[in-house]
Amino acid sequence: MEQSSIQFLLRKYVTGSLSAEEREQLNRALHESEETVKAAIAAEMEQHEPAPGFRERNYEALLHRITTVDQPQMRPVARNPRRWWRAAAAAAVLLGCVAGAYLLRTNGTVQNDIRSLPATAQNDAAPGRNGAMLMLSDGRQIVLDSLENGIVATEGDNSARLDNGQLVYETGSGSDPGTRYNTMQTPNGREFQVTLPDGSRVWLNAASAVRYPVPFPENERKVEVSGEVYFEVTPDPQRPFRVQIDDRAEIEVLGTRFNINAYKEEESLRATLLEGAVRFRGKAEQVVLKPGQQARLSAKLEVKDNVKTDKIMAWRNGLFNFEGMRLDEVMRQLGRWYDMEIVYQGKVPEVEFYGDLDRHVSLAGVLKALESADIKFRIEGKQLIVLP
Repeated sequence: MEQSSIQFLLRKYVTGSLSAEEREQLNRALHESEETVKAAIAAEMEQHEPAPGFRERNYEALLHRITTVDQPQMRPVARNPRRWWRAAAAAAVLLGCVAGAYLLRTNGTVQNDIRSLPATAQNDAAPGRNGAMLMLSDGRQIVLDSLENGIVATEGDNSARLDNGQLVYETGSGSDPGTRYNTMQTPNGREFQVTLPDGSRVWLNAASAVRYPVPFPENERKVEVSGEVYFEVTPDPQRPFRVQIDDRAEIEVLGTRFNINAYKEEESLRATLLEGAVRFRGKAEQVVLKPGQQARLSAKLEVKDNVKTDKIMAWRNGLFNFEGMRLDEVMRQLGRWYDMEIVYQGKVPEVEFYGDLDRHVSLAGVLKALESADIKFRIEGKQLIVLP
């Protein structure tokens, strides 16, 4: 297939308008020449970068879905052996769920093309999107979800402007000596990016926050976070960069790229280093992390080597990665992203999932996977109730 034809299919793929026949054409192109498909993705990126499906932050996720959706390499593990085949079906749906077409696969063969939504999912929920609340030092709150590009706030002679869906700070002349604090907060169902006054970039997952001074003082750079936040820190040896995680821990940045998962409802606080070095300090222990290591703090501080950073960074690439997760762990992620309260009636089903799921599909696609795993539920307003 010619590259121009593949590009046409890719445009339909990201908009959710790809038919079953066209899906198979794209599959064949992938099997015939994966490099041609990758070249087509790159060409579409260059031509259509402003389009949501082709934004730079989605490139790796799109490439991952295209090149792996029909090559599942992960298998499910169910704690209850009698549920194994149902968990397998769920994992297959998660691996095959792309752009609104839900394909149930067994051993890579398409068994059914499911186009209708499950009856229990008529009260569908849209996926999360870009948006946040900016809280200024004087108490003003600015909702950033639908504002146009341009300056949205000033703090002394410093300004904050929206630039294509992210907030960027611009420092003034330095004649204003005051330091004021701003807080960027994402509610459930939102994610956002902010470039701090020193040029460091920060990405916030749903239900997260970062508090920072505007501008940073001359001797240090210190921010406070909650939820899940990814950092790319601008080097400045004269001003150390520190991240305070409520009263549990502090991270001193010796390098640049790292992810923090500090949701209170999770079993442990986790900091994962992708590049450079960071010093992780708990109340009684500390450790310097190397790339690929993860610090986990619960009752004690532990370090895990060779973590799968693609799993950690899935949310930044537009994906859920449910590899090895229990149902309750999966549901906490979904509750934050789809802004749903998760309620269990009875014991939590003992099923583990493996696979990737596009974060930009509606809740109905996720519920289809849950039904395939023999998990029963009902929706009442903003509650997703898991039944025994």
